[in-house]
Parts: sequence; C-alpha cells; structure tokens
Amino acid sequence: MIRYRGRQYIQLREAADPQKDREYRVLAEEAYNKYVAFLKHLTEIDWDDIDWDVFGSFKGRKGEPFYSVDFGAIDPRYKSLQVNIGPYPDGNQGPGGSHHSGKILLKSQITIGAVPREDLIEVKYGHRQYKSTPEQLDILRRNVPKHVFVHEFIHYLDYLRKKKPREPKWEDVGTQQWEKDLLGIRKPRTPTPEERRTQYLSSPHEFNAWYQTSVRELEDYLDELAEFFPEDLDKHMRTKQRFIDKALELFSSKYLAKGQPFLWDVELLDDKYRRKLLKRLHGFYDYYMDKIEKRSHEIKAAGTWRTT
Repeated sequence: MIRYRGRQYIQLREAADPQKDREYRVLAEEAYNKYVAFLKHLTEIDWDDIDWDVFGSFKGRKGEPFYSVDFGAIDPRYKSLQVNIGPYPDGNQGPGGSHHSGKILLKSQITIGAVPREDLIEVKYGHRQYKSTPEQLDILRRNVPKHVFVHEFIHYLDYLRKKKPREPKWEDVGTQQWEKDLLGIRKPRTPTPEERRTQYLSSPHEFNAWYQTSVRELEDYLDELAEFFPEDLDKHMRTKQRFIDKALELFSSKYLAKGQPFLWDVELLDDKYRRKLLKRLHGFYDYYMDKIEKRSHEIKAAGTWRTT
C-alpha cells in the first residue's frame, strides 16, 4: 500500500487546491444533471414535433443505436461538445466511455456505453429487433452512469483549459514501452499488461479524471459518515496518515465504486503520480477538516447536522 510519512513527504505541505478541485467536479456534475434532465424531457414530448437540428439524432453506430446531441443545446457554455450514448462497448461487462478531442471545426465527443445491448432489443413476431426509439431513449436515460459521465466530462474540461489542446499521444496511454538494445539504441516494445495499466493511469489527463471521479465519491462517503456515523468519521480523520490510508483503501474498493467495475488501481501508479496523489490528498484532508469545523458551528446554531 502507498504510505504517507510526514518526513518523507514533507514537500507536500504546499498542497493542491482542493476547493478548485471541487469547483471542477461541480461543473461535471451539473452537466450530468442537465444531460439526464434533457433526455427525460425528450421522452415526455411529442416526437412528431421534435426539431432534430436542436435535439440531436438517434443514429446507428457500427450497426447499433446511439443517441447523439450537441451539448450546446443543453448548456451554451459547452457548444464544442457532442455527447453520444448507447449500449456497452464491445467486450465490456459494464458501463464504459471515451473522450475524443475536437480538431479544427470538429466537436469534441464523449461516447458512453450505458446498458447491455440486450436491454435495447425485443422479440417481435419471432424476430429480434431494436425497441422503438422512444423506448430505447427512456432506457438509456434511466441508466446514464454518473461516474462514467463525470470522468469523461473531466477529460473535456481538461481539454478546454489547455492553451494548445491536443489528443493524448499513444505513449501517454500505455500502448508502448521503450528499452535499449545491446547497442544502446532506444526501441519500442510491447508492454506487459501491468506496465500498460501503469502507463495509462500515470498520465496527466487520466490521473486527473480518475482522481476527480474518485474523490467525489470519497467526499460523499465522508458526508454520509458525518450525518449517520460521526464516531467513524472521527476515527478516519483523527490523523492525516490514518485518513490517507483509508482514502487509498477506498479508491481501490468496490464499496466506493458502488459495485460498478470502475475501480482506481492506485497501487499501479508510478512514483511521480503517487507523489501527486499524496499531495492532493494532503490538501483534501485540510479542506475537509475545515469543512468539519464549519459544520460543527452549524450544529451548535441549528442543533442538527446537515450535509450539502
């Protein structure tokens, strides 16, 4: 397990800004809520009156139905984004997603696999066929995986804030490793599965998206303890090392992922990104302790503990 030791990580005192991290996550969660509300609205209106130039289209993607919409119709701040939703990616046993950055006049795209393909199919007159478009859209709307949407939207926000946005290079996402041959010439080689995963997780864009998604769940977990099990919260927050050990344990647990196959393999981070993770958790601890103190004043004033 990654360990926090005060002397070893003394440089972590200059911590990342957890308040800005939270503001970043709030933008992603607001986008998720607006997207789900938008899909719900589509299922409630007369489809004969839909202006598909505004409301997007329900078109096949590799022979499968994917609903696509320009996100600017939902929130004008994100007019450079298109969101697609449909069945799970090939080979996936659970929800998945991807983000592709826009180029020149093309929009950035988030694609989400929300349900098994079988959920969109029915047997009619002895033949398997896709359900009606409104039925499909309602199924997709009720199953938008929040953790996947937030993760991919963080990628989009990262792309927007770069001065010179670019697609991640292949070596950023674990497709190759480099080694020197007997003559000292540097050549690519196929990485092992563990090396591939380490390289994927230890890249700037993936690290930030995984951190933001995981720490959102962590804060929700701590808020639940604050409301229902304050003694457990006190136990976890008693020292910074105890908190960080618990956070690292939760990041890799099914509990925090709520049973969904979306676990962050923090043990596979390389040394550079382990230090980055500890630095950000160092700051998050201070941020949450301030939050506890603020809420303690609310308790004295109102006599109840209320989470936000």
